[in-house]
Formats: sequence, structure tokens, C-alpha cells
Amino acid sequence: MPFPRTTMKDVAQKIGVHVTTVSLALRNSPRLPAKTRDRIQTLARKMGYHQDPMLSALMAYRSNLATPKIQPTVAMIFDFEHQLELDHAPPEYRFFLAGVTSKAEELGYKIQNYFFEGRSRSIEGRRIGRVLNSRGIKGVILCAFRPRTTRFEFDWNQFSVVQIENQHLALPLPMVSTDQLMMAREAVRRLAEQGYRRLGIAVGREEEIYLDHAFTVGFYGEASLHPELKLAPPLLLANGQTPQEIAPSLRQWIRRHKIEAIISNWSTVSTSLGHGASGRLDPVLVVLGAVPEHSAFGGMTQRDTVVGERAMEQLAMLLKTNQTGCVDAPNRILVPGEWIAGTPVAGQKSSR
Repeated sequence: MPFPRTTMKDVAQKIGVHVTTVSLALRNSPRLPAKTRDRIQTLARKMGYHQDPMLSALMAYRSNLATPKIQPTVAMIFDFEHQLELDHAPPEYRFFLAGVTSKAEELGYKIQNYFFEGRSRSIEGRRIGRVLNSRGIKGVILCAFRPRTTRFEFDWNQFSVVQIENQHLALPLPMVSTDQLMMAREAVRRLAEQGYRRLGIAVGREEEIYLDHAFTVGFYGEASLHPELKLAPPLLLANGQTPQEIAPSLRQWIRRHKIEAIISNWSTVSTSLGHGASGRLDPVLVVLGAVPEHSAFGGMTQRDTVVGERAMEQLAMLLKTNQTGCVDAPNRILVPGEWIAGTPVAGQKSSR
């Protein structure tokens, strides 16, 4: 019996990208970076992929017949007042935008950023909606609004809309988000496996609101499966604090609860602990962050670029099927984080 032929879908699943990306890479499309094309082409050869000559001929014929179309625009709405505020925002916002933009170009769309210009954040949606209608824009991505925006009034029926995060707004719309809950669970599991028993979680107060307490829910949910663990009450950090401002309350919290290991979504906690200067590993720190953190024990990195890609894929599907407005049971895509290992000697529980 002949072996089944390797398909582009097989290659896409193996490397973790959309089949359209594989197709572009195999056609050596300049729409993808050279490194991405080389990586996919190399994997395809190793997997024994061979193009179907009949299918290639048919696709070329159809491409030659296609009439060039105007590239439609998708609006990406941020609750920032201007581009400069976005440029100085946490890095995840730029990663979201990079993922959306890359996938939009691949699918034949272009992205236009929109910002809140008025003082009344609750009614900014009306103004932006009028602008989008006047420009014939029908696709919208709402990008990770912060807790300061508690309501967003918008004529939903006029647009196809996908959210990136925004759990605190409780809007009945499709959503794509990093799986922060599972990231926290994975961190607790790895610490428990290494013998750490007294754990604490230090997270941003603002993130706790707009992520619907995903980090702390994951932390306590996984810890409930390990009865040997002793947990400190969560330490909520105020946004805008410097490492020096965090340090006193952080050290007091550690001493009071004799914490051996901390899980945090703030990389600045490492500076507050003095890890960078002295190399101290007590307590160890596991960072759940947007940027890979090569800490002594290890950490989780959020794949925010992938979140942006998935959001754009969802929106393209809604646009092509003319689905607009809110829905009764919106789907929610959760993108898993990735574990970043620590150094070979660290990650082992120090003797006490």
C-alpha cells in the first residue's frame, strides 16, 4: 500500500502556522520574510512534500484570470489617545499589532490604527463608528482595552468585530487571548515538581481587572491539586510603580509569608529583588511575560504576535461570510504560552 502523500496542511500543522503561510513560502512569496520562507521550505523537503503539478497549473491559471481588487482596510482600535502613547505602552500591544498586520498582509487586507480622541471614553465608539462608516471600513479589531475604559458604545450591527482580550467589558463578541490561566498553572506545576512549597503570586492590579483574574485563578486552581503547598495572599502591584517603589512592600510580603518562589507577570519584580545585581536566587522568580525572560528558574512567554494573527484570521472569516454584530455564543480562542527554561544549575531548589 503506498504511503499517503504529505500535504501543505501536514507541513502547516508541524511548524504551527496557517496553511496559507506554507503556500506563500513554497511559492517563495516576498510577502513573507526570507527566514520564514527558508524555514518552511526546509521542513517541507524533510517531510517529503512535493507539489502536485496539476494543482499548481490550475492555481496559476486561476491566478492569471483573477481581476486585481482594491485592498480592503481593517480598523484596529486602541484606547490610547495617539500613536505616541501606543509606542510607550507595554510591549504586548506592539506584538498584537505586529501579528495582526502580518496576517492582514498575507490575507490581502491593510490595517489602520484608530485612537480615542475625546475625553469621554464611553462614547468614543460612536465617533469612531461614524468615521469608519464614512470610509467604508467594515472590519474592526478591539485591542486590549484597559480598565479605564468601562464601556464602549458602538453600532455593532454595522461591523464585523473581533476582540483581543477585553474580558472586563463582557461584550458578546469573538475573542482571542493569551491563555494566562494556563500559564499560571504551568508555573505552579513546575515549581511544585522542583520541591518549592511556599509560593506567592505578584501581579498587576490593572491586569487582574481586564483579564478577569486569569493569573490568580490559574495560580490557586493548580495549587489546589498540590495540598503540600503553602500559599501567600496575592500581592497586587499598582501600574506605574518603579522597581524601587515596589521593593519595600515586596520584601515585607516575602518575609511575612516566608516565600520561596514568586510567580509574577511583571519582569521588574526581578530588579526589585536585586537578582540582576547580586545574582541572588532566594526566592526564585517565574515571570509570565510578553518578552521571553531567561531567569534562573525559567518562565513563560506570552505569544502575543500569534494572538494578533489569530484575531485577524477570525475577522477575515467574519468579513467573508458577512457576519456582523454581537452573537449569542461567541467563540473564544486561547493561545497557550511557551515555557522558557532556566540555566542548567538553577531551577533546582536550593538547600535550606
